[in-house]
Amino acid sequence: MKLSNVKGHWRWSKWKEFVDVIYRSNEIGWIINI
Repeated sequence: MKLSNVKGHWRWSKWKEFVDVIYRSNEIGWIINI
């Protein structure tokens, strides 16, 4: 149970990091477009 929990948290962190990168690159793209 604990091991599964840690694995789930790690996967969530990776996903959050991925979304963060996309969000930031989109923000930069908007700044360039304006």
